[in-house]
Amino acid sequence: MLVPLTASNDAATATSSSAVGGKASSLAKLYSIPALHDHVPKSFALSTSFFQDWVDVITRSDGYAQIIRDVEENNRNKIERSISSAEGGEELARACDTLKETCLSNF
Repeated sequence: MLVPLTASNDAATATSSSAVGGKASSLAKLYSIPALHDHVPKSFALSTSFFQDWVDVITRSDGYAQIIRDVEENNRNKIERSISSAEGGEELARACDTLKETCLSNF
């Protein structure tokens, strides 16, 4: 559902973060402040419920379950070591890219 974030300048009607996410909710709250009203662009956000069916399909998939298992089983110690070294930061970036590619190729 498309939710207008700047339809009202009443703070009580500011959109909740559970409905549209934190960034969109913050934008709506900024718009509700009279001194900032003219500095916040007219905005809309897709509600979190808009994405819920998609999220449900993804999280029930075998590919998602496998990725979670891989991360939990194989990368916990690797990530901890990577964070503690500069060279490891590059290794962590490569691991994240690999995970992203796996996600995109399975869906």
